[in-house]
Amino acid sequence: YIGVGWAQTDLNFADSTLALDGDYDAFSYYAGLSVTGSMTALNGIEFRPSLAIDYGRTDIGIVGLQASAFGLTSIVNQDFGDVSVLEISLSPEVIVPVTAAQIPTSFRINPRLVCRFTTGRVDDDECGAGLGLGLDAESADGRQRYGFGLDYQDTGTSQRSSAEVFFELQF
Repeated sequence: YIGVGWAQTDLNFADSTLALDGDYDAFSYYAGLSVTGSMTALNGIEFRPSLAIDYGRTDIGIVGLQASAFGLTSIVNQDFGDVSVLEISLSPEVIVPVTAAQIPTSFRINPRLVCRFTTGRVDDDECGAGLGLGLDAESADGRQRYGFGLDYQDTGTSQRSSAEVFFELQF
């Protein structure tokens, strides 16, 4: 995948001493690639190894702010530059059929290793791990699919967690 983005941000900050007011534009571009395989064992367990590479860069540039403090006002320009993030992940998902269920059901286990390399005003290299778990089911006629999933990832100073509930209907 590839993409570009542009955002305009209006910044207003004030406390009892200082007030800052300004806006800035940020231009972003990003790209990624994922390669996934699929192998099924005789007992129906499916193994889906995946390698993903994602890269993104955002250029904030110079931000002009009007600063007011102690009855004085001035224009302050700060160059925030750009930030780039490269993330590489290896994820060997395992899908286990649940044979005790009356309808086609599967349990997903998705451990992953992640390394993130960030460059900008502060450079940072972090690696960590994550785990996704899910349960999917399909109706007997195959037209409905539903399930839920939980996901957690800890990469250095960044932790992400999510929950998913889904329902799909083919018609």
